[in-house]
Amino acid sequence: MDVAVVGAGRVGTAVAVLLSRAGNRVVAVSGREASRTRVETWLPGVPYLAAPDATRAAEVALLAVPDDAIAATCAEIAAAGGFARGTFVVHLSGAAPLLALGPARA
Repeated sequence: MDVAVVGAGRVGTAVAVLLSRAGNRVVAVSGREASRTRVETWLPGVPYLAAPDATRAAEVALLAVPDDAIAATCAEIAAAGGFARGTFVVHLSGAAPLLALGPARA
């Protein structure tokens, strides 16, 4: 499975590493500039891109951003055409509802 991770903080990067070790292909990651070194260390060779560019080529877009940023991040990516038809969009929050991913449907 081709996965893009948006939110390359500690949790997002750790999940990306585990997905990679499980045989999935991490096609790109996105995050704040402060996360770039973490990604280069733990995911060498994985492109570090803007969120819509990271998710465009993925079968699964994993949003590993803070709970209160999920809806806005999803809307921003959708508005930029970052979700291809058929892309599965998931988040890591136990608190945010699935409605937060609503913009990905369009």
